[in-house]
Amino acid sequence: MNIQNNFSFFGGLLVAISVFLPAISMMGINLSLWNTNSSVAIFYLLCGLGTTAISTLENKGFYTTAFVLNILIFLLALKYWADAGSLAGIGIYFLLAGSALNLYGTWKGRTQTT
Repeated sequence: MNIQNNFSFFGGLLVAISVFLPAISMMGINLSLWNTNSSVAIFYLLCGLGTTAISTLENKGFYTTAFVLNILIFLLALKYWADAGSLAGIGIYFLLAGSALNLYGTWKGRTQTT
């Protein structure tokens, strides 16, 4: 497993874990993506686990697909972060960090594999 695979692997796990962490925290109430909107949570969960699975394969086509998917995940995570503002919880930050790691790993995997 190459270093770019490790970035993609752990980034995908962070995206999948972020679904269950508090996305919004207000006055002692914490809501995760899993509790607020299950279709969005399932999307992030599948994307995170999918990119984790893709990272174990060393194929340029798979890396390109994962890279495009990670751009979408990162932009949606930025949207949620901007919408939440000061109410953003640790789940949103895990989502941003995981998608950034995924972007780096899939970009490096795309450029280094044949």
